[in-house]
Amino acid sequence: MDMELYVNSPVDEGRNSLEKRENCHPGGSKIYRLVGVSFGLLCILQAALNVSFRLRAVGCSNNVTIGNSTMMSAGDMGVLILERDQLVRERDQLVRERDQLVQERDQLVQEKPQLAKEKKKLQASNSRLIEDKKTLNKTVIEQQNQIKELEMQQNASRCPQRWWTFMSTCYQLSSMQNIWENAKQDCASKGSHLVILNDKLEERIVLSLGGTVRMWMGLHGVRERSTYSLKWTLVDGSTLFYTNWNRWYSDIEEYSGCAYVKQNVRDSSSSETWFVGTCQEQHYWMCEKELHTRSIRPK
Repeated sequence: MDMELYVNSPVDEGRNSLEKRENCHPGGSKIYRLVGVSFGLLCILQAALNVSFRLRAVGCSNNVTIGNSTMMSAGDMGVLILERDQLVRERDQLVRERDQLVQERDQLVQEKPQLAKEKKKLQASNSRLIEDKKTLNKTVIEQQNQIKELEMQQNASRCPQRWWTFMSTCYQLSSMQNIWENAKQDCASKGSHLVILNDKLEERIVLSLGGTVRMWMGLHGVRERSTYSLKWTLVDGSTLFYTNWNRWYSDIEEYSGCAYVKQNVRDSSSSETWFVGTCQEQHYWMCEKELHTRSIRPK
């Protein structure tokens, strides 16, 4: 075969030369066509064989690859379908749970105003309870104070041991003699004062308790310069309304004097029992204190 026939040439020249060859060689054109058809058939057969071998090779692993895509077996497809269905079910479950949460959220949003109202009511109730507690505590404290006061009143309504009681007054006679000032201080240390005789009845009671001894009274006198007489003052600061001076008592020369009471032994018929002595004399004394009987009204 002549090599000049396969040299590239311009299109026009090729056509002209082809026409020349066809005209010159009418039998050679058929041979070329036959060779071309045979070559095409060989290519198709080769492609078919390649596909057949490829299918056989992939068939061993149950996969068939064509081009860039992979075809899977029925088993693998079933597994993927099952996994897909499982994922779909899980998705549906999540969707239901999401919807449930949304419903619960909406329910809480609806209940929020009601809960806020209930909170305010509880706070108001709590405040009332706190106020009631304070009131009750105050009442308890008042009741306790009243109980203590009643106990004190009950104790105060009775004279202490070794004291005599007459009406609402307690009396106690000393067991020794002393000067008027020391007697006054002794009574004060006991929460009392030297006896003050307010009337004849009380005087008789005190004399009956004291017997025949001389007893200091709560009466002290200071001599006035203008009249040179004693001005008498009671130890509790009250006004002197009742007196029962003995007409035969002798006056003293001292600047001050103190009064004492005693029964008149020489003249038992005499009711004048008050006498004046110097405050430095030694006598017994009678202490006196009032009972506190103030009533307590419940509140």
